[in-house]
Amino acid sequence: MLTNPFLPTSVYDHHRTPYDANGYAVHPIGPDSKVPMVFKDGEYVKMVAWQDQNRTMVTTPQPGAGIGVRLGRQRCGLYLVAMDWDDDKLSDVAMTRFPSPVAKVGQRGHTTFFVSRVDIAPKNYLLNGTCRLQVLGTGQQTVLPPTVHKDTKEPYWWLGDYTFANVKIENLPELPENHLELIDEIFREAGMTYDVEPEKPAPENSNGSGYDDSPYAQLNNDALRNLSAWVPDLNLYRCHRKVGRYPTYEAVATWRPSTTGRPNEERKLNLQISGGKGIMDFGTMQGYSPINLVMVALPCDRSTAIGWLQERLYPSTVSDAGLDKLVDALKEAPEPQDDAPKAEAEEPETDAPNEDELAKLLGPYWDYGDPLPEQIPMLIPHFVPTTGVGYLGGEWGTFKTFILNDMAVAVATRGLFAGQQVAECGCVIQLELEGSQNEVRVTGAGTARGIQGKPPIRVFTQLPPKILGANKRVTPEWKKWCRGMKVLADRMANDRGMPVRLFTIDPVNTVAGWTDEQSSAEGQAVYEGLLYLSQMLGCVVVAADHYGKAPGQGLRGTSVKETAALFILGTSKRDSDLAARRFLEIRKMKNGRQNIAMDFFMDEFSFTALRKVEKDGVETLEPMDVKTLAVRWDGELHPTEERRDSDAPTPQQHQMLIALKALMRSSAVEFPEAPTREAVTTKDWEAKCLADKICASKGAFKNQKSAMKGKFVGVSASGELVWFLLG
Repeated sequence: MLTNPFLPTSVYDHHRTPYDANGYAVHPIGPDSKVPMVFKDGEYVKMVAWQDQNRTMVTTPQPGAGIGVRLGRQRCGLYLVAMDWDDDKLSDVAMTRFPSPVAKVGQRGHTTFFVSRVDIAPKNYLLNGTCRLQVLGTGQQTVLPPTVHKDTKEPYWWLGDYTFANVKIENLPELPENHLELIDEIFREAGMTYDVEPEKPAPENSNGSGYDDSPYAQLNNDALRNLSAWVPDLNLYRCHRKVGRYPTYEAVATWRPSTTGRPNEERKLNLQISGGKGIMDFGTMQGYSPINLVMVALPCDRSTAIGWLQERLYPSTVSDAGLDKLVDALKEAPEPQDDAPKAEAEEPETDAPNEDELAKLLGPYWDYGDPLPEQIPMLIPHFVPTTGVGYLGGEWGTFKTFILNDMAVAVATRGLFAGQQVAECGCVIQLELEGSQNEVRVTGAGTARGIQGKPPIRVFTQLPPKILGANKRVTPEWKKWCRGMKVLADRMANDRGMPVRLFTIDPVNTVAGWTDEQSSAEGQAVYEGLLYLSQMLGCVVVAADHYGKAPGQGLRGTSVKETAALFILGTSKRDSDLAARRFLEIRKMKNGRQNIAMDFFMDEFSFTALRKVEKDGVETLEPMDVKTLAVRWDGELHPTEERRDSDAPTPQQHQMLIALKALMRSSAVEFPEAPTREAVTTKDWEAKCLADKICASKGAFKNQKSAMKGKFVGVSASGELVWFLLG
């Protein structure tokens, strides 16, 4: 009897839904392979452009398929990174020196998973020509459990209780900033040396948007962000810009013959050039970087292509007329005498110096007994002044972006932020440079507050010029950009009938242009650049930044960041439990209260919004179900050092205690040591928490039980019984 090929299920069919629901970009793996493939017309074929970040998940049945995950940037804006320790000796050391709770095992060694806020360079670490460690990132994928390994014929398996099915991608651990140092230490501890595999050309099927760690990575990245500055000058055959919000071009790749033998005028526009998806020749599935595209299109060598791109992306600010004027001035200047002393010019001394004028140079002062200085005007009481520059600092993964979005909605609607009433309603401009779906998050922040209509919030995502120049001073290009922002801010104020009150930048390091983040001179210049923007717009600028390796010491890099800023807000330390109580503190406020905090929770939030979709060259709108997080403020202002998270159980713990109380009523056993002489078996409590989906895994239950022990629950010496301490 013949079997319908669409009826059998597979590893992919069983696991794609929970993996996808937790934010992972999954795809089918062809049977008995490690290759992304899809079932089509009764057979498996290689997936086309599986690296595309916008590719939707395959939802049709995939009989016999395994499951894999695309690494690199995921839907939430984080980058998924895998560390594949392909050597048992290295693996044993890495399990203790470089662990992650989410790890898989295949033929040998193990693979751990992390997330990063920035793209991480894929690297292969070789020993005697054999790869012993792969750092897997953008443009790559890895096979997931329980897919059957093509060589061992046994399933891959998860190393512990944590899997892609019960851990959301936002809750994966952050890849340590010193991960390269950790890799070196692990190799040394294992008594092994390594070579790093040399850079290879873009692999077949690459979409051209993978990580580029060459010396011209910034040039390639800038080129993808500003296609209109150079693509038209290539004069590609039948090149035209596609309809859409962002520049996207298509053309014929005339430097290669047609794969079907057609003349150029009949060939398809297989060359696709996109700032978000990269550059791909879909006729041959060959990916290109901008530099490589220039090389084949002109054609020219690499150095010529680099120069050609630089001329168009970084045009000289000096005009021909300016150069002619400078030359004429030099010709008219008197020739210097070689033996003349080169002394600095000094101001002539006067016989009677003006003492009053000299005293004015010192500025205003305060005498003891005078009234205390007035606190600076506040946009948000205690937290944000009306003008000036401040930072929102915190560790990776402490929801700084969500806090900025909640602040934006509060200011735009004159709502509450951190329990404080916004003093003045106004327009908000956000510069979001992490690619973290800010449009979704800020919409979620407003929808969670019940906001109707269109609050005056505008989001920019194009990378501006760097603040710092080679001379460690504010660049003219940055100041020009600020003046352009002033034009748009004024127009927005006129359109919406209210001034711009708040400008946020996330993150500041993307626009700073650091060469040495420890440099005091560079730190001061970055602050001056932000202050220039604040003064130009007449509003407060809040920039997101990260804490250093020792969070207690404040913002990473030079101490000038801390000393120059008018105010600094800070988030509490990272907590892998999404339901944990967190706080936002005021670490510094000139002439204001410091070291006070407001607690908050992060709640999962779903809503429906319209999105633009291009169909047959026409833009249409269709509803989209969105899942995000929203900030929920809780309690009142309190001193930072107070451990407010110990005052009450977290929402997850509260649900666990409700479950325990129900068991105490229905299945309690006699236990004299308990205050009520009754207890419940830990096994029953765990089973109920897992069945009711209060805890995602046994490990999560164990962690929460330990946190509540002696505070909310009592636990027997053997650990087998537990009772409810709260009445």
